[in-house]
Amino acid sequence: MQYMAANYLKSIGTSIEDVNVIGMDVTSGLTAFLAGEGDAVCAWNAIAYNAEDNGLLRVTDIGQMNLNNICGLCATPDAIENRLDLITKAWMVYYMTWEWCQESEENMAKAVELYVESCEDEGVISDESICRRALEVFECPSVAEAYALMTETETDRSGSGEVTKASNLLFETLDFFISLGNYTSADREKIIDMNLVDPVVAENAVETLKALNYIN
Repeated sequence: MQYMAANYLKSIGTSIEDVNVIGMDVTSGLTAFLAGEGDAVCAWNAIAYNAEDNGLLRVTDIGQMNLNNICGLCATPDAIENRLDLITKAWMVYYMTWEWCQESEENMAKAVELYVESCEDEGVISDESICRRALEVFECPSVAEAYALMTETETDRSGSGEVTKASNLLFETLDFFISLGNYTSADREKIIDMNLVDPVVAENAVETLKALNYIN
């Protein structure tokens, strides 16, 4: 969200250094903003829809600004070495569940129901309408697309060398935090040198799905 805010401020001729940024969880941020604190609030979609339902105006979002905000599935080296089958199942469940959600209105209704429950568990003020709208714009790659992101390469966005497409998505936000001094170029190089964006889980998952005739 800080990445989006910084880019939006830049687009209107100012910068994040010109404002006072207060970090808090998204629900508290909306509550404070509705109480008159601050001039703007950044939040993820369920909170943003809540804000709109309370009469606030959405100025922009990640999609409108053509930015990326990647989320990753992470595993420890020990898990990769000793529990690869379990990690592979988690990978498949994640992507195949979203494909299942899109197969019918009944499945999507169940997804909305579970999303509402999740928001309640997390203390996020939400309802069926908000969760349905959030899922309608949710962008999750298919199994094939996720596999391609982890295995296909392209030029590093820095202009030097080749990296996986998934690495470049990660580096988009990492480069922003490097510019703020939160991370260093050495941290970036470590990700590349140690192969920390590892395709082994995606490769193992696709092999399993091919054996099950789920994909060609």
